[in-house]
Amino acid sequence: MHNQMKYFDVYFLCQSASRLLDGGFERTINDFFEPLSESGSEKNSFNKYSILHEYCEWVIRANIWDEKNSAVSIKKRYRNRGYSRNDGTLWVDIALNHYSKKKYDFLDWVNEETGKTVDCFEDAEIDELQHNYLISLSGLEEFDDFVARLSSEMFYVLFQNRGFLYNFNQYLSTYNQIRKPRISIPKWAQRAILFRDRGRCVFCSKDLSGTINITEDREVHYDHIVSLGNNGMNDISNLQPSCQKCNLKKSKGSKTSTYYQQWYKLK
Repeated sequence: MHNQMKYFDVYFLCQSASRLLDGGFERTINDFFEPLSESGSEKNSFNKYSILHEYCEWVIRANIWDEKNSAVSIKKRYRNRGYSRNDGTLWVDIALNHYSKKKYDFLDWVNEETGKTVDCFEDAEIDELQHNYLISLSGLEEFDDFVARLSSEMFYVLFQNRGFLYNFNQYLSTYNQIRKPRISIPKWAQRAILFRDRGRCVFCSKDLSGTINITEDREVHYDHIVSLGNNGMNDISNLQPSCQKCNLKKSKGSKTSTYYQQWYKLK
């Protein structure tokens, strides 16, 4: 399956997702992780829509709601919109227009809803209008579609970064109150991580692809980055391929590798 990638601010959002784990933003990351520890929210099985997908979507929505363009910049944009200036344009409008065939614009919405232009409102009123505008967008099919597509693109980037996956799953383990059972890893998850890591053990780079069909399955280990014994999750973001020797050496610990084979030598 192939998806068209548009990569609208994906790397900015991925950086936000990573920095949140390091406490780099004022918004508390507990808003996402704390519900995972609530009763009835335990995840025991592998889902294709992973916890990492959920996190990416949460980062996008948080970015949308945290953005508060000042009334001054919005009014400035209104006065200069004939000159194609972007001052005061909401990020969500730019993103929606990037992924949707329809055109979304806060200034147009204000005019349609109130019969007035933004120049007619006080600054506090414009703040409230922005809030109501976001509520109106959140009920649209196009809005949910753009969030889903953008979160999928974020997942594609972050899933390849084992350093990030380690930090993410370490965070998850601190909120996981119930040790997860060891269950069979589905074939789709096995194929995904083998493809991601090019059929090699992430620790010693042993070629695992040539052994899959000629030796027992135990020669390829589908290892939890943060072990179940350390409250790791049964989630595809917490898996990595390893050879038998490296996996046994790792035992019940939590470990990954951030070494990657280069595409080609510069010199």
